[in-house]
Amino acid sequence: MRNIILFLILLSSIKAVAQGNGNTCCIVKKDIIGTWQRDSNIVGNGLNQNFVFKSDGSFVLNVGSDRDDVVNTIKLKGKYRLEDNKIYFTVVSRTVVDGSLETGDPGGTSCIFEFGANSSLREIKEPNSKELQPVYLTLIRHTKIKFNAEVYYKIKP
Repeated sequence: MRNIILFLILLSSIKAVAQGNGNTCCIVKKDIIGTWQRDSNIVGNGLNQNFVFKSDGSFVLNVGSDRDDVVNTIKLKGKYRLEDNKIYFTVVSRTVVDGSLETGDPGGTSCIFEFGANSSLREIKEPNSKELQPVYLTLIRHTKIKFNAEVYYKIKP
């Protein structure tokens, strides 16, 4: 009887893994629709980078890291396509910051340099947008995914 119970526990564990935990094959659109934040599952935790995937096949990547100085590309927009455990991106535009450089406030930022208060945002269309090389996906669980080596957490509205 004990062996039967152990066998059933093992069988249920294998079934759970096959249904999404660690699944590297056949990720479908419904698995990734929503907002995915890099490195943290806490909404608004710093200026973390996040992807927004929509059901129409479009995406937005909000680039954000309070550790980087004067990064001027802050957003990418485009289309995505899933194939097995890969996602293909086609970037159609990028949003950049234009402005003068200043030194960061030592009490308010961890950056040495930053863009000044008179900076502006500008969206630039990609002149020759094309599908890029694939990024490999690993669905760890329905709220945690890896894009190549970066871990992202699904943020619930």
